[in-house]
Amino acid sequence: MLAGDAPLPPPLTGEQLTHQNVPLKNQFAPAVAGPGGSVFVFTRDGDNPVRWWLLPQDELRQPSVPLKHFKVPFGSRLGYSEKYPAKYASVGTAKGSWLIGPTVEFIRIDGSAASGKLKWPRNNVKAVGLPDDSVVVVGGYSWPEARDFSFTLKAERVWLDGRGQVQTEELPAVPVDIKATGVWESLWGFSLVHIGNGRVLLAGSEYRNLTLLLDPKTRSWQKLPGMKQPRTDPALVLLPDGRVWASGGKGWGKAETSSELWNPVTQAWTAGPDLPVAMVDHTAVLTANRDTALLAGGYFPTILGWKMGFGGVFIAAQHAQQRRNAGVVALPNQRLALLGGRYARQYGEGWGRSTPGVAVVSLDLAASGNRAAAWPTTRVGALLERQGQVLAVGGLMHHNHNGSDEDLGTRLVERVDSTSGRVTTLTPLPIMAGRTQAAWISDNEALIHAEASSSEAGSRQWLGLIDLHSGARRTLPLPENGTYFMSDGIHRRMRLVGAHGGRGWLVAEDAQTQRVGVNQPVFEAAPRLQRQRKDFVGRVLADGRVVIAGGEVESELVAARIAECAKCPVRYVGFGPQLPSRRHEVFDPVANEWVSSVPSRAAGGPATIFADGRVAKLGMFSEPSKKKADADAPAVRPQGLLEVSDVAGKSWRTLALPSGVVVPEGGNGVRLWAVQNEAESLQRALFFGIWIYDEGVTQWWWLDDVDSSSLSWRKLGVSMAPYAFPPGEQDSGLLTADGRKLFVVGGDSGVVAYGKK
Repeated sequence: MLAGDAPLPPPLTGEQLTHQNVPLKNQFAPAVAGPGGSVFVFTRDGDNPVRWWLLPQDELRQPSVPLKHFKVPFGSRLGYSEKYPAKYASVGTAKGSWLIGPTVEFIRIDGSAASGKLKWPRNNVKAVGLPDDSVVVVGGYSWPEARDFSFTLKAERVWLDGRGQVQTEELPAVPVDIKATGVWESLWGFSLVHIGNGRVLLAGSEYRNLTLLLDPKTRSWQKLPGMKQPRTDPALVLLPDGRVWASGGKGWGKAETSSELWNPVTQAWTAGPDLPVAMVDHTAVLTANRDTALLAGGYFPTILGWKMGFGGVFIAAQHAQQRRNAGVVALPNQRLALLGGRYARQYGEGWGRSTPGVAVVSLDLAASGNRAAAWPTTRVGALLERQGQVLAVGGLMHHNHNGSDEDLGTRLVERVDSTSGRVTTLTPLPIMAGRTQAAWISDNEALIHAEASSSEAGSRQWLGLIDLHSGARRTLPLPENGTYFMSDGIHRRMRLVGAHGGRGWLVAEDAQTQRVGVNQPVFEAAPRLQRQRKDFVGRVLADGRVVIAGGEVESELVAARIAECAKCPVRYVGFGPQLPSRRHEVFDPVANEWVSSVPSRAAGGPATIFADGRVAKLGMFSEPSKKKADADAPAVRPQGLLEVSDVAGKSWRTLALPSGVVVPEGGNGVRLWAVQNEAESLQRALFFGIWIYDEGVTQWWWLDDVDSSSLSWRKLGVSMAPYAFPPGEQDSGLLTADGRKLFVVGGDSGVVAYGKK
């Protein structure tokens, strides 16, 4: 079985998966809404088109009608030798559905049809419906494709005349000079929306920041100021007050989690609300009662909502699987249908694969918190727990949808009440964050350090406080010698490893450390580590000790200072080979110094830190082979070795791996976690996950006590993209001291445990 052929994640609470037998992967045009909450889907069997009339929530209703009056054409594409089916645009009306591509088809609700052709037949056009049931068609590529990119500027209007025949008229071309020096030679990546009175707004595009207004009545385009943030393929939706909301899209590290509003009076863009998670290749629709705008069907399995003029953007629902470019249709009774789409199961999967079925999702439009959490789909974010309240902040979301692996930052701040299950979207972060750390600085406030996910995203990092209950945000000054960027990447990455006594600990890769607090002085120098290291993990313990472990250390150090700046701080820069770490360091608050542990047997690999200061690490250990070496066989055999230190770091002992587990060379695909919060009964629990390529999943095991005299690994479950840990609450089978059941939740950001009745 190839990776990715394993079963998809089961539907989440509030999600219904239907119509898995409909061949949605063969859609040649997007789905459109039909009467009575139904949906029209257009697929092909070879080159034979078929229309399906689905009621998304009714598995039994899916009549299909062959569209025998035309064929889906196949043609060549530039740069490809094989032939591909044409991609049509679709527009729904009260009388039927327009399909526009190399041919023009109008499919009436009863299945009868009318056919025609554009003056400039083309593929992959953009189309938008007008109130008179006509359609404006813009852009697309010549069919079959040729190097005549003037087709990408073509505009036409299509309608049915009084005899029910398809008519077309040519409109003025989009006023863009595609032959200008240094500019891409075709126009694409824009979006269209009807703004009233037959006028159409064009916004966005790759390599151009366009805003144009088309009036078919006067047959003219009007050039307007572009958006504040250039973005490709933004989702546009006309709001009830006449403004246009442009959200997400691709745009060099800012567009994905931002939005803008176009005012028809000023004809200019202003900043809109930030998005908690990135939205790319998504769709924007209004709910049935038109009081909430929804964003769905993008790279990630999150549905966002915004009640215009009432607060910020909130997460309205989660669905189990990615559905990039899915058909999105608002249904009655606060539900949304996502039809098909694309997902990517693993790294290196290129353009992904077809997501089966229709996901019908219940929406939490009142933001009551009755939904699944979004944070388990993030990576390298922050995760805290206190008194049953889980706080998740920042992190990356991974995708393979654009032909290569990519991580997009989030502005996510999410609180989960473990007792009620209520999930709340709090005020988004001010930056599009990647690596994020958090620590409790007081009973109600968390100290946050977030690093921008892109060096081109403006502010490089953010340090501040978030109130657990209100979500109120307070920005703190950054340290003078914090994380900084150079042309060849990030240098001296800083990490918040925890807090004690109302002050957080910031540790940098160059071994510099400092404490940070709310009151003056905000920053206080602390003793530097004995060795600088990168990609480390850290934890501040309840007794004030600090443990730094894992990662890689550099073999040599040199002191450096900016030339002609005698007052500038000295930075210690490492050079030479980076060596997998075998030692960890412990800060002794009494002696006010760092103490190095004895070396472990194995080097490198993932590491995690227990609440009492012990370190568990899975490194690679090479031992002499028992077989005689020859020219074709190495003399040593590397193997994974799981070790646990004592509290002081004076000794290590080896733990047996789960039965049958073979660690790949270098420890790739292995995850190792201790519980991150001060959870009773699980302070010595260890969680172990390993990627199983042939099955496309991560298999998880756990020990409830690494000190138990009879160690026995138990299977916890499996996780599959986009989840790094088995989703939902996992029952540990243990009880707290007061008799509550102990549950575990986790993600790539870590694992926390809590008790509940």
